[in-house]
Amino acid sequence: MVFKTEKIADYELGLLYRDRAFQKVLAPGVYRFLPGRAEIEVVKLDLRDLPVKAPALAALYLTHPQVVEAHFLVADMGDGELGIVYADGKLAGLVAPRSVAFYAKALRQVSLEVVDAATAFEVPERLVAPLVRLAAKDVAVRDLVAVAEVPSDHVGLLYVDGVLEKQLKPGRYAFVKAVRKIQMVIFDLRLQTLEVTGQELLTKDRIGLRANLTAVYRIVDPAKAVSLTADLKDFLYKELQFALRQVIGTRTLEQVLGDKLGINQAIEALVLPKLGDAGLQVPSVGVKDIILPG
Repeated sequence: MVFKTEKIADYELGLLYRDRAFQKVLAPGVYRFLPGRAEIEVVKLDLRDLPVKAPALAALYLTHPQVVEAHFLVADMGDGELGIVYADGKLAGLVAPRSVAFYAKALRQVSLEVVDAATAFEVPERLVAPLVRLAAKDVAVRDLVAVAEVPSDHVGLLYVDGVLEKQLKPGRYAFVKAVRKIQMVIFDLRLQTLEVTGQELLTKDRIGLRANLTAVYRIVDPAKAVSLTADLKDFLYKELQFALRQVIGTRTLEQVLGDKLGINQAIEALVLPKLGDAGLQVPSVGVKDIILPG
């Protein structure tokens, strides 16, 4: 008589089925089954996987949940919940809302932390660094959590579902985006230069010339800036361009060539109030070159 032999490794768990009906869980070891009319099937689960993925295990949880819970940590998430799973005290993975994942208890000490993804959109600081490493190699994690870094001398604006939520100082952050839309815009707070070049202008006495303007600026209030304009640099460029045309157009060629300082001061008087309202600071602005016609 030939026996059917099944071997369950130390890192495995067996599910015994007779005529497709679940019978019991098989611990590691060697099992022999007498041949007969009944159809014998053993499904082997690899407990090293985090999480353990097997259709038979998911089906067993529906019919025999108490059996599964005896051997696995079951992360069964609700509509607005995000599961954070730890194995031996280390971050092992995330479980998306409205999904179920199984983590074997036999090989590791596993635990589950449930986050209300609908309200707690910011991940605790202690988890940011592990999440950065996990997101770098796991696409599923990147679908659930947004990881971002605000460099030194920068500031970030965090938007949740299209609404400005808070301002972020330099550092690394992680935000739950499983059930919400998360967006972060980063602004450079350092001094920047904008060139307004090749401007064809007419003086008051109808003499054509070309001028180049240089402005040094910095962003001092990012929230005010984004509330006023979608393209900050384009807004600044057009305001400087308009001011240059207005100032040159009210002066004769002789006045333009003889009073460059007065032109710069007039441009500043026109643009500084508007740029201040846009969250910008402009330490200096001035005409760099004035080119006469040939």
